Amino acid sequence: PFFYEGAKALLSDQADQYLSSYKFNVAPATDEKPFFTQYFKWSSAGEFLALRDQGGITLIETGYPVLVVSLFVAFITSLILILLPVRFLREDHTQPLGKKQKWKVLAYFAAVGAGFLFIEVVYIQKFVLFLEHPIYAFTWILFSFLVFAGMGSYFTQVFVSRSSYPPYKLLVYSITGIALVAVTESIAFSTLTEYLSDSSNVVKTLATVLWISPIAFFMGIPMPLAMSRLSGIAPQLVPWAWGINGCASVISAILATILAVHIGFNSVIYLAAGLYLCTLISFPD
Repeated sequence: PFFYEGAKALLSDQADQYLSSYKFNVAPATDEKPFFTQYFKWSSAGEFLALRDQGGITLIETGYPVLVVSLFVAFITSLILILLPVRFLREDHTQPLGKKQKWKVLAYFAAVGAGFLFIEVVYIQKFVLFLEHPIYAFTWILFSFLVFAGMGSYFTQVFVSRSSYPPYKLLVYSITGIALVAVTESIAFSTLTEYLSDSSNVVKTLATVLWISPIAFFMGIPMPLAMSRLSGIAPQLVPWAWGINGCASVISAILATILAVHIGFNSVIYLAAGLYLCTLISFPD
């Protein structure tokens, strides 16, 4: 009768209520949340732990809690590595930098690091289905981001050194490009996969590289642009900024997966676009 009642509930108007009250997450996986092995529910964890003497601990699916613990460890470690060096930074009295400016540096480079990894991690996971294998997705997405973000970085270096164009305006254009491309590609991704689903691996690979190229190029601009600016007004903070960006990248690589489990891939991309937009108010000046 248990399985009968379950099937009956799932086929009725009470399906959502049944899924929410069930001890495990048994909602069907979708392309937006393709986590077939994600059964863990925080609401059931306490009950399972209370029954640990009766074997309840074995009912806890460990993958998700391990991610949460990893995030906690990464966050605490990053907090130490970011805040501790501030006490030892030498202040340049010829170019003093107030607390507000330091907070802007922290916010800017953390947002860039988190936004970049949010988009990169989600793109890797989204393209697994399209490229038909995780290794192919990881290889080509990583390759595309590194190459085209590097091109964006090189463009920034050349542009800043040879032009008197205001760096902040270039930042505005790049962030606008990131936001527009991110939203557009999120909406149009299903069209790409449907149109090229029967194509050869070569065609799919070329399409993937071309798909990544515009957003990766724009994403390669904010980091060197701010580094160039910071090296001019507070060179003593450049190593700290690199550390902030690195720590944010580590945290966001874990956080992106956790968020995707709950809110889906596209929502994580929109969140990343929002983080990039935040850099417009935290650009070092």
